[in-house]
Amino acid sequence: MHRLDGLFAFYHRQWWCQCQIFYHFKLCYVCLNALALIIAAAGLVLGSVLENSTLVACLTAANTVIKGWKDFKKFSFKIDMCRFVYTTYDKTLIELRTYVRGLPMEEFEGFLIEMQIFI
Repeated sequence: MHRLDGLFAFYHRQWWCQCQIFYHFKLCYVCLNALALIIAAAGLVLGSVLENSTLVACLTAANTVIKGWKDFKKFSFKIDMCRFVYTTYDKTLIELRTYVRGLPMEEFEGFLIEMQIFI
């Protein structure tokens, strides 16, 4: 039982950390998208109102840099990977709970081998 409690604590900590990382990447992705959208909209409005092409060029360059940074950091891929790891840890926690509730320990050894491969 002590071994199961230690495994549960370890995987729960990993699950919580992946949840926090997921929300961090999601927030960065949304903020960069929103900033790029605001700059693009400002460039459209200011370009039609003002006849200053330098301002529009600067806004377009800023928008390109922001979108390039977002693509360079690959936030959408990181979000997908965090979602996958989060659900994997969640499934592991569910399986550990079932062993704590009284599933036969013969099956537990196979589960430990699977978790050692996973780590």
